[in-house]
Amino acid sequence: MKSQMQDLVSMNDVDSLYEIMTGDDDWMDRLDAADGLVELGDRRGLEFLQSSLSSDVIDMPAYARERLKSGKTRLQAGEKVFRYKTVYLMPSNKANDAMFGEEFDISELNDLGLDGWELVNILSNVIGGSRGPFAGTYLLLKKELTLKDQADLDKEQRSIRAH
Repeated sequence: MKSQMQDLVSMNDVDSLYEIMTGDDDWMDRLDAADGLVELGDRRGLEFLQSSLSSDVIDMPAYARERLKSGKTRLQAGEKVFRYKTVYLMPSNKANDAMFGEEFDISELNDLGLDGWELVNILSNVIGGSRGPFAGTYLLLKKELTLKDQADLDKEQRSIRAH
């Protein structure tokens, strides 16, 4: 039935998903339909998953809890969701010059900042001990996701399901 739900999602068939969610005899199908509604941005799917946490049906609360852990669902519930990534900066004479007060180009970092990424940590890689040659730097970046980022989460979830 899950592939049928994905077909309904791809057709944006909110009415059929809602009908399955509220009227199907199989609780797993109802949860799948609720997931489909959440994927389409229909708050009724989220509300159904939340109400399923207190269901008397054996295993239903556990499955609902797992589905509520997804980033997209948490976003729609108004919770904060973050994405992290690292950027490696190759060692260069320019970086070494910066240690002596000279400026170097950080345009890539500026571009990432304009895209919403925040620098949260810098990890320098030094070879040969604390006074050895500089071997580059890793930048740890963080971005708070918003409802506008749902499409990215959709792509990520489809990629995970495909593997």
